[in-house]
Amino acid sequence: MARLPYLEADQVAPEYRDMLKRNTNLHKLLVNSPEMARAFNGIGGYIRFKSKLDPRLRELAILQVGWMEKSEYEFTHHVKIGREFGVTDKDIAGLMAETEGKPSKLEPLAKAILKGAREMVRELAMADATFAEIKKISPTSTWSISCSPSPSIAAWCACSPP
Repeated sequence: MARLPYLEADQVAPEYRDMLKRNTNLHKLLVNSPEMARAFNGIGGYIRFKSKLDPRLRELAILQVGWMEKSEYEFTHHVKIGREFGVTDKDIAGLMAETEGKPSKLEPLAKAILKGAREMVRELAMADATFAEIKKISPTSTWSISCSPSPSIAAWCACSPP
C-alpha cells in the first residue's frame, strides 16, 4: 500500500498533467512531488529512448533487478515493456536460470549484462572482471554504469559509441 495517494490528472495542476500520460501507479504516485516526477521522467525517457544499449538487453537488466528484488510490479511491468523490444519467454527462463547459477542458452553479452546487474544489486558495484567481460564481448562500445537509489536504474548499463 502506498503511503501517498495515487493522483489523477484532475487532482494536479494543469502544468503537471503531461506527466500522467502514462497511466501507471508509479506516475500517479510520483506526481505528488511534481518537480521530482519531472526529473525522474527525464532520466526514464533517456534510458528508454536515447540510450545506445540494445533495448532488449536494457529490459533484461531491469527484469533481472525486479526478479532479484522480488518486485512483482517492476517485473511484470517490464515483462510487458520487454516484449515490445524482443524479450521472449526463453529470455526470461534464461534470466531465471542464470540467477540460480544454472546454465542458459542466452548469448554471452546478455549473460554478462545479467551478471553485472546481479552484482549491482548484491554488491552495489559491478566487478572489474564482469565489466572487462562486457567490454571484451562488445569492444566497439564504451560502457558506463549508472548508479542511483533505484535498483533498476542502478543496474541499467548505458552503451554509447566511442
